[in-house]
Amino acid sequence: MTFDLLLITDPSIAGWRDAAVAVIEHAPRGRVALQVRDVRAGAAELAMLARSLRDVTRAHGVPLLVNDRADVARAVDADGAHLKERGLEVHDARVVLGERAIIGASCHDEAGLARRAGADYVVLGPFADVPGKGDALGAQRFASMVRTTRVPVLALGGIDAARAADAVLAGAHGVAVIRAVLAAPDPVGAMRAMLGAIDAARITRGTAPSS
Repeated sequence: MTFDLLLITDPSIAGWRDAAVAVIEHAPRGRVALQVRDVRAGAAELAMLARSLRDVTRAHGVPLLVNDRADVARAVDADGAHLKERGLEVHDARVVLGERAIIGASCHDEAGLARRAGADYVVLGPFADVPGKGDALGAQRFASMVRTTRVPVLALGGIDAARAADAVLAGAHGVAVIRAVLAAPDPVGAMRAMLGAIDAARITRGTAPSS
């Protein structure tokens, strides 16, 4: 696993692009990845969006992942793809993108985790309450689900710095976020707060890397 925070784009958020670029430019190398997502975009529009961010992500060592569309990810020379819960199988995505590509996937239950066992990471949620996203898993159920897989898990849903720490204490490798960073008054500060919370929780959990 090569990153701790997955930043997911949302073009409905005013100023999202400037926020995303600022985060990319200030991200500690190896700790942040960008998932290019626009649920309203077709393949051509998604490719244009990904290409518009390719240079800045590459310049700063931030992996660029395309939401769901492995074909678009290959076309724009992205670092990988993030698969929807009922999207392409991990094996098939690797056929398209190659064995070295980063393949992630969304999951919401134990069956989804089992299906995505070959992924490089999975996003599991909602960790906390999010309007319109169904019942939150909560820390206890999240922890029990994380124990069923060897794939690194990122927590999504209602994540702020405090909940990022809670998620890591419950077994998450890191977090996936949208509005908590892109809509923050200080996106770079929000990113740093998330990473700081993750680091502190790892120390508490006893999984911090040795210096």
